[in-house]
Amino acid sequence: MAFVFYVQVFLLDFSRAYWPYKKYCDIIVTYLEFYLSVNVQNTIFIYLFTALASGGAVVISQYLGSRDEKNTTESSSQLLMFSTWFSIILAVLVLIFNRGLLRLLFGSVENSVMEACITYLRISAYSFPALAIYNAGASLYRSMGKTDVTMYISIISRN
Repeated sequence: MAFVFYVQVFLLDFSRAYWPYKKYCDIIVTYLEFYLSVNVQNTIFIYLFTALASGGAVVISQYLGSRDEKNTTESSSQLLMFSTWFSIILAVLVLIFNRGLLRLLFGSVENSVMEACITYLRISAYSFPALAIYNAGASLYRSMGKTDVTMYISIISRN
């Protein structure tokens, strides 16, 4: 939020001194407050999913290296199931407590900004299970040495 504050101060000072269209600076500042505040939370959730998948990949890689097929299969299914359930629970909690979560982390903002943040956070929360499953699956394929599969999936999903 410090970055938003500095941008806000710069834009408002700039708009008063040099730019006759102050309302455009206010729109930019509002957008930055909205975008940065929700993206900080999304980044935290993505890091959680990535850390979970990476930890699971370490365990699975150890079982693969020791050629223990039973524990490899069991660990893989546990990683996928736990990632799925963890992301669903996290998404439900974010959907229920979104306003409180935003107020806790970022204090008070304008009502229009808060409503836009809530809408964006809700949309993001619906994608949490897909992100967690993708991260778990990608780490499983990397553990097996099939890194080209995740590359092709990324290419296909972007087009």
